[in-house]
Amino acid sequence: MSAQEWKVIVNPAAACGAVYREWPQMRSFLQQQGLRFRDVYTEAPGHAVELARQALAEGYPTVVAVGGDGTVNEVVNGLVAEEPGPCRPTATLAIISRGTGCDLGRSLGLADVRRALRSLLAPKGKLCIDVGEVTLQGWSRRPEKRLFVNVAGLGFDGEVVEGLLARENAGKELGGTIPYLAQVVRTILGYRNKRVRLRVDGEEPASGVFTGIFVANGRFLAGGMRIAPKASLTDGLFDLVLIRKLSRLGLLLRLPTVYFGWHEIFPQVRMRKARSLEVQAEERLLIQADGELLGLAPATFRILPQALQVLV
Repeated sequence: MSAQEWKVIVNPAAACGAVYREWPQMRSFLQQQGLRFRDVYTEAPGHAVELARQALAEGYPTVVAVGGDGTVNEVVNGLVAEEPGPCRPTATLAIISRGTGCDLGRSLGLADVRRALRSLLAPKGKLCIDVGEVTLQGWSRRPEKRLFVNVAGLGFDGEVVEGLLARENAGKELGGTIPYLAQVVRTILGYRNKRVRLRVDGEEPASGVFTGIFVANGRFLAGGMRIAPKASLTDGLFDLVLIRKLSRLGLLLRLPTVYFGWHEIFPQVRMRKARSLEVQAEERLLIQADGELLGLAPATFRILPQALQVLV
């Protein structure tokens, strides 16, 4: 391996299989422009984590994730150490956003594939971004630790993702927004608000009935919703979006405002900055992060400041 050679991790299933069809053309373009790299396809969910760890161990200076937010999530889980310091990973992450949502790419200005390709060939620099860490109850009923870079959602959002996964790729060819909205409507019909106990930054815990809880590092969710319009990837803080008890009709009527970031005007919505969040629930509370369904509460979130270096 050349010291200048990069590793490219490609999820061929991303964007409903479009990446499988499009990557050969992207590969040819990058090679023609003189970029030196070795590419490898992921073969199953979780495989990108192993490939990223292997690339890190082999000393690749830059690891490129080709796919959506889920692909990026797996690569980050392979690159970032369990106890990272500021920008300590020896490999820089680069992203070619081509998936269902690509919301992290929106926050980084890399949602357009052509722009992402140009960023690889002529990067403007490297950005040290924060990473979220969540410890939660995994499907094995044992505590598990996972990293995320964009947004984690608990409650309503977790059940929406559960419904999307149950329907597999239905509607994914339409992008992130349309299938998400369709599943939102289906989820609303059977959703019950959750009684939850929260502790923010070690403060006194507060209990209440919540429709949804979002732990945001990035600004966007579900193909462009501005769930946390003031969030920053570099401020060392989460933006918490706490939505207290809403009726089904109230939830449906307020949903469009999220695309413009106007939902904070409603009294049921509270936003605040935080470094950590502890969540306990009296009933089943699903947790998703970066579009991946991870497990259940109880859960603890903490921010890892400047834990990841990204090519921009």
